[in-house]
This record gives sequence, C-alpha cells and structure tokens, in this order.
Amino acid sequence: DAPVTGYLDADTAVRGHVPNLTTATTASLRDGTAGHMQISRLRIAAATAADRGTITSVILETPFFTATGSGSFGVGTNQSLDLSAHGTAPDIGALLRSATGQVADLGGALDTTLRIAGTRAQPRLSDEFTLSSLRVSKLTIPRVSGQLALDQHSIELHNGEIDLQRGQAKLAGRLPVQLSPFAIGPADAPVSLALTAEGVDVSNATALLPKGARATGRVDGSVALSGTVGAPRITGALALANGTFVGPSESVPITNGSARLTFTGTAAQLRNAHANVGGGTIDAAGAASMPNVYNPQTLAFRLDAKAHHPRIDAPAYFKGRIDGAVSAVRSPGQQPMVAGNLAVSDARIPLSALFNPNAQRQPQQPPPEVGLNLALAFGKDVRIQSPNVDIGGEGAVIVGGTTRAPSLDGSFTSTGGTVSFFREFRLENGSVAFDPSSGIIPTIDAVAATRVTNPDTDITLHVTGPATGMNVEFSSEPAYDREQILGLLAGAQGIGAVPGVASTGESGNFSAAATTQQLALSGVNQVFTRNLLEPLSSALGSSLGFQNLQLFNDLSSGFGANAVKAFGKDVDLVASESFGIAKRDSFALNVRPNDATAIELMVYDQQQTQGLAAPESSIAGLDLADPSAASLQLMTGTNGFALSLKRALR
Repeated sequence: DAPVTGYLDADTAVRGHVPNLTTATTASLRDGTAGHMQISRLRIAAATAADRGTITSVILETPFFTATGSGSFGVGTNQSLDLSAHGTAPDIGALLRSATGQVADLGGALDTTLRIAGTRAQPRLSDEFTLSSLRVSKLTIPRVSGQLALDQHSIELHNGEIDLQRGQAKLAGRLPVQLSPFAIGPADAPVSLALTAEGVDVSNATALLPKGARATGRVDGSVALSGTVGAPRITGALALANGTFVGPSESVPITNGSARLTFTGTAAQLRNAHANVGGGTIDAAGAASMPNVYNPQTLAFRLDAKAHHPRIDAPAYFKGRIDGAVSAVRSPGQQPMVAGNLAVSDARIPLSALFNPNAQRQPQQPPPEVGLNLALAFGKDVRIQSPNVDIGGEGAVIVGGTTRAPSLDGSFTSTGGTVSFFREFRLENGSVAFDPSSGIIPTIDAVAATRVTNPDTDITLHVTGPATGMNVEFSSEPAYDREQILGLLAGAQGIGAVPGVASTGESGNFSAAATTQQLALSGVNQVFTRNLLEPLSSALGSSLGFQNLQLFNDLSSGFGANAVKAFGKDVDLVASESFGIAKRDSFALNVRPNDATAIELMVYDQQQTQGLAAPESSIAGLDLADPSAASLQLMTGTNGFALSLKRALR
C-alpha cells in the first residue's frame, strides 16, 4: 500500500483477436519513491501470450539496493510460477533505513538470489543468501550464508553457516508458520532445528563485553530442538575448554576454564565447571528444568559452587582470598535463594563497598528478588580501607533478607589500624555490630589515639553509634575541651588560635611551610603504614604467635610496635616500644579474673617525664574482655611501675 511517485514512461503493443491476444510492454520509472525508499531507476520488459506471461527483464536501482530479474507466470490462480531475481546491497543497515525509515544498528553487504515457484494460490519461495562482514551492534561476523525455503506452512533453513573470526557454527531445520497473521505454529506442529559449534572461540564475543574485558576459550558440540511448538525439547551438549577471562574491574585473570552443558528434553545439567583464579580454584555444578517453557513459574534449578583459596582482585569492591561453598536454588513457583558459607582472608575491602552515603538511594532498576542466607567469616589480615581509614578486623556476619531488602547479623572486632582525622589516629580497640532490624547499617564503637607535640598532648577519639549518624567524642591528657582538642588536631596552636593553649610559633606567626610539611608527613605516614607495616604486622604477628601485633610509624616521632600475647583465656602480656627521639618502652601484665574486673601490672621506661601514652579508658566505656582496653595510662617520671585495679559497675 506504499504510495509510488516518480516519472513514468511506458510503451505497450497489443496484437491478435479476442480472446487470443498478445501484448508486449516496456515501462520505466525514474526519480521516484515507494514509501520511504528512493527509486533511482525501475525498468520492466514483459509480454503475454494466451494465458501465460513472461518477464523478459526487470532492473531496479536504488541508492542502497540493486536487483535484476526475469521469469514467467500463469495468469490463472492454479497455473505455475517460475520467477527469479538477484539483488545486492552494500549496506543492509542503510537499506533498512531507506525502506522503513527506522534506524537499526546493523551493517554488512547482502547478496541474494530469490526464486518463486508453485502457483499463485500456493506459492513457494526459496532464497540463497550471503551476508559479508555482518555487523550487529558491536559484534562483527565475517560471513553468514544459507538457503531459505518458505511456503504457506513452514520455513526451512538448509546449509546455514556462520563463519566467525575463530570457528564456525552450522544451523539447519524447519519451523511451522502461519502466514496470516504471521506466527510460529500451530501448537501441535512439529519443530526441527540443529545447531553445531565447531571450534567457536569465546573471543568472537569480545566486542559485546564491557570495555577492557577479554575472554577466550573453545566451544564445541551440537544442540537439537525437537518436539512441537507447544512442547519443544532440547537435546545435545556443548563443551568449553581452555577458557580465560579478564574484566575491567577484576585484574586477576580467570584461566583454565572448562565446563560441559548437557540438554535432555526439558532439563539441563552443568557438569565439571572449573576455573583457576589467582592461585586457587572455583568449581561448580548444577541442574535446571522447565517443563513448560511458556510458564516461567515451572522453572527449577540448583547451582553449587566451591571456592578453594582463589585470590579476587576487584579494586572497587574486594581484594583478597575466599574459601567456601555457595548454592543458588529455586523450586517451582518459589523465590530463588542464595545460601552458603564463605571465609575471607588476606583481604582489602574499600570502605565505599560497605557503606557509601553518596550512593543512589533508589536504583532505577531494582535487582531481582532473591532470598539470602550467607554466612561470612573474616579471618586473618582482613582490612577495610579508604583514603582516611585503614582498619583490620575479624568476625562473622550472616547476610539475610533479600537482594531488595538485605539485612546483616553479626559483629567484627578490630585488629588494629589507623584513622585520619586532621592527623593519623592509631586504632586501639573497636567493634562493628550488625542487627537485622537495621538492615545493613552497622553500629560502631571504636577508640583511637594520637599524639600532638608542642605542647605534648595525647588525644583519644571515641566513635559510637550507627554509621549513618556517628557520635564522636574527644578526650585528652592534659585535659582540654572539644574545641581546644580540634584546634590542636588542626595545628591552630601554631598561630595562637586555640584559647587556653599557648602559641607554639616562634613569633606568633603562622608558618605555611611548617603546615605543609606536617600534611606531607601525615600523607607519607599513611602510605607507609598501609602498604608495608599493616601487612607485615599481620604476617609477622601470626608467625610469632601474637594475638595482636601492630607496627606503626610517625616520621616526626619514630617507629613503634605494640604486641599482645595471650596466656590462657584471661591473662595477656602487652609489650609496647617506640624508637623516636623520645624512646619509650613498657611491659604490662593484664589479668581478668571475671567479666567485671581487670588487674594490670606495668613497668615502663621513657626518656621524657611525660609521654608514655595509651588510650584513656573510662569505667563506663571499658571492655574488660579486650586486652587493649586495659591499656597503659600516662605515667610520670622516666621509669617505674604501676599497679591498677579496674572494676566495672554493672
């Protein structure tokens, strides 16, 4: 029904006696259109004699398609057809756009030969086609070819070949069709399709992967579709060998990938799935069934995966090793469930991966509703890091709820670390607790300490409350109020801007050079501690049998170490030493007879009469079960001993 425009020239000759007439016609159309398509030239030469017509030639030229044709046809509905045409298109995307007005992300050259046989009442079409350099979005396929046959009841593909950059796929079969309106069917009509993969390399699909991702591996096998339209069945198997993958967010490559996928009617089995990852392995197996392909509620599956010490390196989310097993299960009509047990070790986790207050509150596309029951255990050398945080922790948490409403239940305790708040604080003790009623928002209780020189001041930072609204308290020795402590942390005493604290500047003037040097030293301290001392603390402490070993460094005051050795359940020996200009060392024996009592005997030696510092512990905030909570207090004199008894009033 597309309107046709253009300049028409025609010449027709009629000879003979009615009803035995013969005709001869030539017609041409130039500078025309047919719907959206421009027609540069259309020329037809045809003749009729008695009840049969002959098309001597047809020539069609458009900007993106050229065709020639000829043949004969019967005038009556039951008379035979014998027509053929050959066409070429240098760009099928441009051809589709010119014919329909729609833009499609397609490209490639088409060569096609169409034949029409049968009768006008029951025509049969066959087409032999070749697509060269086919492009579908970012995917390029060097060559696609085959022969199609179409009648009123079915469409058949013979000798279908897909030549890829690496490997080849072959496709052939028959599908029942209904032409008016066009549909696959009827439901009880048989179907038959066969697909064979011969050396198909996964790298053919690299263009479809995220930018920077690379995948390789060989796929071989064959799959057949049989049964009926209403009850199709799939049989066969596909196998992957020598698979590899490197993604833009995962810098450790996956190698030696292999798997076998087997189809048995309405079910499928994944077997022998294996990959090497970062010096470890991941193995998986599973099965799925879907008795009614038209009803997704009948889908059931189970996938079991096991990780044996693989090292994952996804800098934005996680870097470390994982051990354990995870299962994904779905019963017909039920919500999918992911459950399992995973142990994490030697890990670095960005703080933003756990808590990001700037994250989008409502994602545009919510994730699928999947139930969760994952037990996560965090063992040795697990650290949470950000530009201002570097904290080690150990503990366990259960991830419950669903992907749309997750919850966490469990807790972590600190194994030491640093927090930058104007300057670097050394974490003395801390805990992070999760309650299912709070979703994934943790409650934090942490104590950290730092030292400000000139004037010598030990400052303690105590953080409590939920991560979305933490309460920060400060205390110091000598005692200052909150505003004075903040001023000391910012170095404002150097310009006399801290009330009650004398200016430390030589002439009361602000020194930009000194402030810049202080900031630079703080940055160097942080990089040095995080990249060298913290991993060394974990490895050395574990090998020496310490429960908690912390190595720390301050380029302005020197290198130091703090070690805790447990003797039984309730006795700890704490050794601390710094090697700066004011050298300090101490030993403390901590005894906890019960949950409410802590006894500490400490001997110390220091080069200054003031400066042996440790986090202040008030009775109300004392955690007597934590050896670092019964820590050394500021002492006077250059050496001596101290005996303290701490009692928590419940």
